[in-house]
Amino acid sequence: MHHARDHGEGGQFQEAAIELANELEVSEDYERAYEGLPSWITDSSLHLLHRDGRPINGRLPCPRGCHWKRRPSRPILRTDCKLRAKLDRLVLLERKRRLALEKFWTGIKQNKVRCCGTMRDCPLK
Repeated sequence: MHHARDHGEGGQFQEAAIELANELEVSEDYERAYEGLPSWITDSSLHLLHRDGRPINGRLPCPRGCHWKRRPSRPILRTDCKLRAKLDRLVLLERKRRLALEKFWTGIKQNKVRCCGTMRDCPLK
């Protein structure tokens, strides 16, 4: 994972998401989501949360692919997942991080700040 944190409020969301991902043992999944690669954390087709942050689709399988120990062929449903609230929080933190970072760069661009050339993929270029 990167050592740098996002600018502005996004860094706080990123830090909280990293801690939660480590606790849930899904840090690789979070890293993929952070890098913009396919991940269940950012997959909008899973419909994990409503736009207002409420959990939805509880009758679908856990997005991590969890299965019952006694019946490994049967997936655990979201409503039965003991980690559902934390998984939903991780998804929400990533959404908030992305929005905060976008808001930060929009504000910087509106102030007509120019790229200093030190970042390879600077949004100001």
